[in-house]
Amino acid sequence: MIENATGRCPKGSTAANSADLEQCIRLAKQEAAEAFSLVQSHAKKCKKRTTKGVLALIVINYKTKHNIPTEMHISNETIWSQAKHGKFTGGISGNTLPMVAIELYIVELIGQLVKMRVLITQCQGLQLANSLIKGTSTEESV
Repeated sequence: MIENATGRCPKGSTAANSADLEQCIRLAKQEAAEAFSLVQSHAKKCKKRTTKGVLALIVINYKTKHNIPTEMHISNETIWSQAKHGKFTGGISGNTLPMVAIELYIVELIGQLVKMRVLITQCQGLQLANSLIKGTSTEESV
């Protein structure tokens, strides 16, 4: 990690690194579940069982592929469950909210207002959000 003149990490770099690591873990889990599913389907076609320890090897392989530290734990049971149910992305599935498309923009805008020491009330925040989606496709879906 790059340090600045004060000897500290640049502001926000640890949060960015944490988000990057989280994304790498998510990808490793997804790819490991897909790979294990393929191994299972191949074994099923051959009317055999998967070899003992294959799942652990797949998890280790994808951890190294995505540069995940060895001390980070990815549960074999999680990968097995995702492969069993065919849900490789993990997480909770459901309907996506229509405001998700502009949520990050609203959060960034409110963050800028806070930096300028302009505090807004809940009512003003709703008015801001409504003004941002007015006349767009998001307004129709809300």
